[in-house]
Amino acid sequence: MRIRFLSTPALLVFLCSVASAQSFEVASIHASEPGLPTANFHTDPGVFSIHNVTLRSCIEWAYGVRPLQITGPAWLSEMRFDINAKAADHNADDDQLRLMVRAMLTDRFGLQVHHEQK
Repeated sequence: MRIRFLSTPALLVFLCSVASAQSFEVASIHASEPGLPTANFHTDPGVFSIHNVTLRSCIEWAYGVRPLQITGPAWLSEMRFDINAKAADHNADDDQLRLMVRAMLTDRFGLQVHHEQK
C-alpha cells in the first residue's frame, strides 16, 4: 500500500474517510525555527506534540506506513513543523490520536490520500 499526497483536488481518486473521525479540541501549528538539530515526537493520553518534525514523518505515524510508501512533493520531507494538539477526551489513546491527526492533516494542510497496491 502506498499513500500519495495529492496537492490538487482534481487529482483525487480516493479520499480517506475522516469525516466521522474525532478531531482535536485545540491544535496549534507553526513552522519550526530553521536549523534546529533535533526533532521531538511525543504523545500522552489526549495530547499530540511534535517539534521540528516533517509532515512526511507525521503522515507516517498517523497512517502507520513506512517512508517508501508515501509519495508527494519534496517539501513534505523538507519543511518542519511544531504541532501541539489536545483532544477533548483527555484519555484518548494513540489509536484515537492517529485518527485525529489524520483529520487535522486533511483540514489544515489539505492532505488528500490515495491508496494503491503496488
